[in-house]
Amino acid sequence: LKEKTFRGMVDIEFVCAMGPPGGGRTFITPRFTRWFNMISVTEFDSEAMTGIFSAIMSFQFEKKQTPPVAKNLKDNIIKSTLEVYDKALASLLPTPSKSHYLFNLRDFGRVVMGILMADTEHMTDGQQVVRLWAHEVMRVFYDRLTDDQDRNWLIELMRSIIKKNFSYELDKMMEHLLTEEDGGTVGIPQARRLLFGDFGTEGKRDYTEMPDPAQVIERCNTLLEEHNEMS
Repeated sequence: LKEKTFRGMVDIEFVCAMGPPGGGRTFITPRFTRWFNMISVTEFDSEAMTGIFSAIMSFQFEKKQTPPVAKNLKDNIIKSTLEVYDKALASLLPTPSKSHYLFNLRDFGRVVMGILMADTEHMTDGQQVVRLWAHEVMRVFYDRLTDDQDRNWLIELMRSIIKKNFSYELDKMMEHLLTEEDGGTVGIPQARRLLFGDFGTEGKRDYTEMPDPAQVIERCNTLLEEHNEMS
């Protein structure tokens, strides 16, 4: 047997971190916390979050020489993202069957960073900019939802925010993705057709809108065949 030698640990510091209790996170007892110096960090308020992400977007838009039609929507993009974020925190609460319904500041940042990944320097249509925002909201929030009730809730929230903050109609903005069977209304199947990506064309991989779902499927099959040939 391996010899078991006693080892004394000297001058050791433990650093722990936790989120607020709730959503699967349990309370910790005073008996445990008495061994630690407690440091609490409050959440950013709306004004601070708006200032942080507004500065980031302004810098990147200037760096990429983004046209005014997109730059002028910056404040509304931040405002709309904040509204979705706040509504998700209030309405999409974690439960035993939805324990992953946990949203934090990173999710807000992912929406903004997704927009900044895009080829905004060539965007001259305000509706396309708003479609980009809607796409990033769906990738961050919608893709995490597990039932149609929550998905419909988010689509209707986006519909109202787009009309209020951008003065666009969601159904009109995405009418190029609708078929005769859709009845001119965007729902769950129609919303899934809204796609942005960097694999739509060969050559330079710009993060742009891919307006033809059938072409996207064909492109994915081509890339899959190429991958399988190399494997």
